[in-house]
Amino acid sequence: MKISHEDHPLSLGKASVWHQYFEHIEIADQIDRDLQRTHPEMKLFSGESLFRRKHRESMRNILLLFSKLDPAICYVQGMNEVLAPIYYVFSTDTDEQNASNSEADSFPCFVRLLSDSVDHFCQQLDNSSVGIFSTLSRLAELLKANDEELWQHLEFTSKASLMEL
Repeated sequence: MKISHEDHPLSLGKASVWHQYFEHIEIADQIDRDLQRTHPEMKLFSGESLFRRKHRESMRNILLLFSKLDPAICYVQGMNEVLAPIYYVFSTDTDEQNASNSEADSFPCFVRLLSDSVDHFCQQLDNSSVGIFSTLSRLAELLKANDEELWQHLEFTSKASLMEL
């Protein structure tokens, strides 16, 4: 049996099934690490009970699916923190039927929320007019115009924190 170069497990070709598999494993591992650190102070997200593992698995499914649907962005550290409050609201619904659909209900809300801020998760756009640095700059200008005292406090504490590094 002859194995083509593209089907070889060590192939670096983007179209290689093995490359895609290893890329998926790497993303899943990053998501798993991040989910372990997601709000450890909250009962829903921490611990190793079957209940908590089920919720982490649901969040993992949402994040993995998003990474597959938007390969340009994929998964970026911090998306778990964006998903957590959305998932929490749906999974703690007092109506058990609604709570049982928390994964399915959380996904479109997560996608919609990220669609408005997806440029902030794309490192190539960080320094562009739509990137995170530009957005933070506009936010700082708005804050300075509307609450200069708070702006000054944040400017001072940010610079002090950087000096400590």
